[in-house]
Amino acid sequence: APLYLSCQVCSDQPQPQQQHDDSIYIDEDDDDYPADMGIRKEDQVDTPEQAEEDAPKKPKRTIEEELTFLERISDTRYQVQVGFVPNMKVPAEIIVNSDLQTLLVQELRDTCCVGPYSEAEQSFIPALRQAANVAALPGIVKASLAMPDVHSGYGFCIGNVAAFDMEDPLAIVSPGGVGFDINCGVRLIRTNLTEADIGGDVKEKL
Repeated sequence: APLYLSCQVCSDQPQPQQQHDDSIYIDEDDDDYPADMGIRKEDQVDTPEQAEEDAPKKPKRTIEEELTFLERISDTRYQVQVGFVPNMKVPAEIIVNSDLQTLLVQELRDTCCVGPYSEAEQSFIPALRQAANVAALPGIVKASLAMPDVHSGYGFCIGNVAAFDMEDPLAIVSPGGVGFDINCGVRLIRTNLTEADIGGDVKEKL
């Protein structure tokens, strides 16, 4: 068997010090650096991340504007209209009574431009917005559904249910849409078995 040795065996050997030549350092923010170095600021291409950072930020919608996308369609069912978040393919439907609906709206209000979580865009996403995000996933059919236990989750909101068209080559399969922190989600194991391999009682034995 091959023998692998740690590089620590030569740690007692003196190591050459890396030398830095400060004479070739260029501060691109310094307007006095030599023009003949062949680097021009206008020729530099921003990465997509830099372009996104430099792009002007769109103002956040007010809670009143947010609520124009929420429609009550029965005593226990509310619909989040397409357009609430970008790329929604279907609406999101929330199955709650009026008391629970009040809590969801308050959660949304708290994350609007004047709410206590208005600056925490990446750390907390309200359940209504998460349900709408699911409605933007490739291959989703009919609607993104949220059951009465709905509240903010990891990706999907807790209580979120979605069906995807497996005939759609872009459709997703997500074993961890809700999250992983308290063992949410489902188990997904890839095997080389085909449908024919698990016919009869083989599937039950597995």
